[in-house]
Amino acid sequence: MEHAVHKPLKMMSGVRITHVSCNGLAPAHLETIGGQWLMMFDDNVTGVPAAIAGRLRALGVTTAKRWQGAPGIPAIGESMPGFEVKSWYGLLAPAGTPHDIILRLNTEVARGLREQDACDRFYTFGAEPMSGTPGKCGVFIHSEMAKWAKVVKAAGIRVE
Repeated sequence: MEHAVHKPLKMMSGVRITHVSCNGLAPAHLETIGGQWLMMFDDNVTGVPAAIAGRLRALGVTTAKRWQGAPGIPAIGESMPGFEVKSWYGLLAPAGTPHDIILRLNTEVARGLREQDACDRFYTFGAEPMSGTPGKCGVFIHSEMAKWAKVVKAAGIRVE
């Protein structure tokens, strides 16, 4: 299953991993459960429930520390310091949106993310709710771009 995780894992660990294409997570689960593949990279939404149900064995989450939604699964970053690959979603607005609108949106979203029902719902879907300032979001986006630019360069990835 093609996933951005395998390149940094290969680079940092020296483990040889062969990428095998697949048409979606369901077929990839079947290949792994059936023993045709030794491992796969999955996301929290489908991987954690499959591990909890005993269909797949979770070897680790691709974060620096354990994920609160599945604390019994070790983080790869625990045994490989500096390793962290995680999906994230941000709320973005068009360039030129007035600053007071940006702040209002940020305030309301942060308020919603503090609601326990909302947090529980996010964890149900395999996500960890987080909020911060618009400035911190911008810094995070730039740091992610820099991190992945290094991976792209080291892996020799080219746009086709």
